[in-house]
Amino acid sequence: MADELIDVAALSRLLRECGGAEPGDPIGPDDLDVPLYELGHDSLTVAQLLTRVGREFGLTVPRDLLEDADTPRSLLDMLATLRRVPRAPRPEHLDARGRRGA
Repeated sequence: MADELIDVAALSRLLRECGGAEPGDPIGPDDLDVPLYELGHDSLTVAQLLTRVGREFGLTVPRDLLEDADTPRSLLDMLATLRRVPRAPRPEHLDARGRRGA
């Protein structure tokens, strides 16, 4: 997933998985400039989101991004400027999340 673009659909999925908005409420084009807190997300949700983005998309996400990202559009714009980091190969006995396989 590290080569995929972080778009509105990916951001919407991750925000739903991290909590906040109701599961059936994806972020749409009309929501891009609405503050995240009005969409049901708080700073904890965004912090969880940034951790997931870093892990799933192979990005180095600086902590100060949390303070500056207040709308989905600003979050997407900031994430688009981040550099991807190469991933170390995983041992075969670990799954994609680093857990031991069965």
